[in-house]
Amino acid sequence: QVEIKNEILSFCKEHIKQSGHHVISIEGDAGTGKSVLLSSLFNTIQDLSNDMESVLNKKSNYLLVNHAEMLKTYQNIAMSLPNLKKKQIMRPTSFINQMTKSGDIADIVLIDEAHLLLTKDDKY
Repeated sequence: QVEIKNEILSFCKEHIKQSGHHVISIEGDAGTGKSVLLSSLFNTIQDLSNDMESVLNKKSNYLLVNHAEMLKTYQNIAMSLPNLKKKQIMRPTSFINQMTKSGDIADIVLIDEAHLLLTKDDKY
């Protein structure tokens, strides 16, 4: 997991400087630690967004979770870590609505169980 995490961090640092959208996907069987990796990765990204020396400093980052119980778990984790904010962890539709309304653009968006977004009808 550490190796994959470092690879994703390198991807983010490299592509944050480039225009356009860039996607990286994590795949694995159930129970292999993808969600644990994602929470650790998001925490590190948020730490780097508060590090003046980092290329990720002051970037706008979000963790999207479509499953209600996992959303609660991530939000509870956020309460115990200084650089995680509950408002940066949300459901995909809420995120889309917020970004559409505000006109803001996120720099890094991590999506837990992204394949589930295709299982329900949604205009997005």
